[in-house]
Amino acid sequence: MIVYYLDAQAATLRLETIDANAFHGECCRLIGCDTIDQIEVGDDHIAHFDDHALLRPAKALWTAQRERTPMMAGDAVFIGNDGPGGYSAPLRSPQEFADNLRVFRPVIAAGLVQDYDPRTFTGIMFVVAAGIGEFRLTLEESPVLFEEPAESISGMRGLR
Repeated sequence: MIVYYLDAQAATLRLETIDANAFHGECCRLIGCDTIDQIEVGDDHIAHFDDHALLRPAKALWTAQRERTPMMAGDAVFIGNDGPGGYSAPLRSPQEFADNLRVFRPVIAAGLVQDYDPRTFTGIMFVVAAGIGEFRLTLEESPVLFEEPAESISGMRGLR
């Protein structure tokens, strides 16, 4: 079964093939967790993610813009949703799906404090001391890039 795998920290989406008969274990292996949970992404897809990702420090969060999915932490596996219990390969193209996702990474920005020498030479002030006066935590938004399968890069067929 083909699934889409989101590497949230790298902000990339790629195709993966998993054994549908071992779906839970395959998702845990890809995501790197022991238990998974799921959330609907619109009417046509389901995201599987680490059930405990929000309980640990998050390196990246993601959301699906069009469906207004709540922010989720960590990597995810996306599949198609054919109704109750009807899982399938994703229904949208990988590029369309990637274009709808956004990743947010925490970024620490340092605020610089400078002391100036009040004496000026030809109107130029000199910095005599500088230091970090504050830290600000912000979220950096990134689009998700679809990583083409290696065989399509070398000229063989790939999903578009």
